[in-house]
Amino acid sequence: VEVVAGTSSGISQTGGLLALLAGSSSSDTGSLGGAVILSGGESNANDGNGGGGDIFAAGGAAAGSAGGDVSLITGKSAQTASGSLTVGTADSSPLGTSGSVVVETGYSAAGTAGNITLAVGATDTFYGGNVVVIAGSTTDDEMAGGLVQIEGGSSFSSLGGDGG
Repeated sequence: VEVVAGTSSGISQTGGLLALLAGSSSSDTGSLGGAVILSGGESNANDGNGGGGDIFAAGGAAAGSAGGDVSLITGKSAQTASGSLTVGTADSSPLGTSGSVVVETGYSAAGTAGNITLAVGATDTFYGGNVVVIAGSTTDDEMAGGLVQIEGGSSFSSLGGDGG
C-alpha cells in the first residue's frame, strides 16, 4: 500500500500533509487514547537470505535550505509523568547477535558537523536525573565485558588546530 500526499509546484507553496492519527478518548476515567503501530513486514525465510521489512523515516530533502527534521517526542501529561522513549534492538536468536544502535550526525564538507547531545531535564522540586552508560556483560569465562570508550575528535588541518 502506498499513500502519497499531494505535490506542489508553485512559488512559496507547501506539499500535501500526510497525517496518521489514532483516535482520542473523551472519557475522564480509565480511558486510553488509541495507538499508532508501524511495523515492518515479517519474513518466514529460514535460509539465511531473508529478513524482516525495515521501517525508514526521513525528513524531506531541500535544494537551497535545511532539510526536514525528524522528531520523536513522547506524550505529555497534565497531572503525572510524560511518556518514556525507548530505542533499542530485539534480542537475538541463540545463533546470532543482537542488532546495533547507532547515533551519528552526517558529514559536513563546508561547515561544522552536527552535535550529539545527551542531556537530562531539570527539576525544581526533586533530584536531577542521571546519565548512565553501561557496557555489556558476559557470563562466558573466556570473554571480557564490553568497553566504554569516549574519544575527542582529531584535527587534520595543514594549518594546525587542536583535537577535541
